[in-house]
Amino acid sequence: MATVIMPSRKPSILFHYPVFNVGGAEKSSLRMMQAFIAEGWDVTLVLTVPGGNMEHLIPQAVKVKYLRNQQAGHAFFSARGMLAKLTNLSDLTFYIQQRWTQFTRQRRYRTKTYDVAVALLTGMSTAFIRNHIRATKKVLWIRNDLKGIDKNGVIAANIAKVAHQIDLFICVSQTAKNSLVEAVPAINDKAHVVYNLLFPDEMKALADVCNAPPRMAQVADSVKILTVCRLSDTSKAIYRMARVCQYLKNKGLNFTWFVIGDGPDREELQRLIQTLDISSHLILLGRLENPFPAYKAADIVAVVSYYEGLCGIVNEAKILGKAVVAAEVSGIHEQLIHEQTGLICENEEGAIGAAIERLLIDSKLRNALAESDYSQVIVDDAAKMQRLFNLFDVSK
Repeated sequence: MATVIMPSRKPSILFHYPVFNVGGAEKSSLRMMQAFIAEGWDVTLVLTVPGGNMEHLIPQAVKVKYLRNQQAGHAFFSARGMLAKLTNLSDLTFYIQQRWTQFTRQRRYRTKTYDVAVALLTGMSTAFIRNHIRATKKVLWIRNDLKGIDKNGVIAANIAKVAHQIDLFICVSQTAKNSLVEAVPAINDKAHVVYNLLFPDEMKALADVCNAPPRMAQVADSVKILTVCRLSDTSKAIYRMARVCQYLKNKGLNFTWFVIGDGPDREELQRLIQTLDISSHLILLGRLENPFPAYKAADIVAVVSYYEGLCGIVNEAKILGKAVVAAEVSGIHEQLIHEQTGLICENEEGAIGAAIERLLIDSKLRNALAESDYSQVIVDDAAKMQRLFNLFDVSK
């Protein structure tokens, strides 16, 4: 990434995030922290709770702080029935203790000053940066199309209530911005689009550091489909993915579909795979810290989610030169041109199956999509960082 001219004073930025688990938001947040460090910023990451399985990837230069000592409360609040609640009273007690710890720790930040304070996730509470942080600019990152994640309007209502205390809303796609402004018109002048940082050269280098997972190498005679996602049916439509796989198998097509990721619905997905008799066609590889060798080995990358923000999987696939088929999710038309740089289909089971079937059969189209260009607006990380610096206006 090209060097960006910065003011001589070392600026500071604080990011707030609930828990740093694996996901697209976390990966893009890591890249952003790395970029700010490279440009000479002092970077602090405040996590509400420790224990996220991506914490070990946080750069050493980042000052990592915690508002609580441990995760607590899930056992009590997820328990169903009075007896189950009583059984987990100790978890509730510990949760209350941890909330008190958070209360005391966050008050200490009132003596500190930052140039920028950021809440990194669309639906998270902004109370910490609003009430306890002194910063020239306070920012909420909007990573999702509110039409997809906020059916009941709760997130929009919460944003509208505190919008006067937030200086900037950084949206990862024009679609995300449009949905935000439609839901909360008053923040129109504060909303801006900055695509996620990608580090294309790093992705390409990571694709070459090791071989693809052995399971992928074992099916050299079939077309390899790859999906990378959190195994949560609510957003990623993984049960629908299994049914699409069954449809393609019943068509007699020669393919193997690999899935990288983990999540709360993995066991249920595994049971569905057995029930649908597709275990030889849909293979779960689990979580891989470096998924890029798998991208390199794939022929098709498929996005079948119910909704996305700006799909990171599409970015990664296009940078690595792969044919992409994607259900119509927010931002996808900013990433792909239908039948020129990728296939876009209706977000519906039959349409997804038909689109993947078409790519499996038509190798000429598959190769053309793999060799197609990608939007420089999305790829140009230096321009994105300069855009952020201009919005943060730290020189004034």
